[in-house]
Amino acid sequence: METSPAAPEPASEAVVSVEPAGFWVRAGAYLVDGVILAAAGIGAGFVARGLGMLVGPVYKTIFVSQGGQTPGKMAAGLRVIRADGEAVSVGRALARTAAEYVSMVTLGLGYLAAAFGEKRALHDFIAGTRVVYVDGVSSGRRTLFTVLGVLGFLAPVLGLIAGF
Repeated sequence: METSPAAPEPASEAVVSVEPAGFWVRAGAYLVDGVILAAAGIGAGFVARGLGMLVGPVYKTIFVSQGGQTPGKMAAGLRVIRADGEAVSVGRALARTAAEYVSMVTLGLGYLAAAFGEKRALHDFIAGTRVVYVDGVSSGRRTLFTVLGVLGFLAPVLGLIAGF
């Protein structure tokens, strides 16, 4: 008796690796998202700028819950996943976005946690998420976003130094 071959499993949109993304490459992706959000605010009226406080959190929540990637993370080849490797729900994406404020109010030290150990920022620990590379991301792309992250960090620091 001949058996028919099993049907192939559907291919996922992008295979996610288990390699965690570090601080600087994440900073580069964050910089790209910041530029996009800043460009969206250009020419907006005063009332629209007041609503701008909602745009960033909504932007992050929607993109992370609908594929695990903001445009900056897409460009860098990064994806946000749950700590167990599953996709991020809307509720978890919202919790992660809200938890970013905790990373900010610690004078940015919550973000710096991504430079060590599991390479998870404080908001990742709070929300039960992690940021990993999408499989196939080239070393050149990783380097580019690492450099962007370093430059994005150094630009305001150098500006402060030049002002003294």
